[in-house]
Amino acid sequence: MLAVTPRAIRPYLLPVTLLLAGCEQIEQIVDAHRDLTPHEVYAVSLQRAGLAESALGRDWIEAAESAPQAPHSVTPPIARRGS
Repeated sequence: MLAVTPRAIRPYLLPVTLLLAGCEQIEQIVDAHRDLTPHEVYAVSLQRAGLAESALGRDWIEAAESAPQAPHSVTPPIARRGS
């Protein structure tokens, strides 16, 4: 069985760390230049209008953050038949 020692791993730590850090930076650059989703546009408009701290704004933001954790199941109104 091949034993992996800290000395054997050491030469790979810096390149792997730089690679991972570089991926994060690339992701940040891509995110900075993409268009906002309609959801993000609405959230920004709430903030700019000073409504993000209102009761309605807080409720909307809370619902938006919790929705992905507890999605509702939906039954389509039309069933497909045949090919």
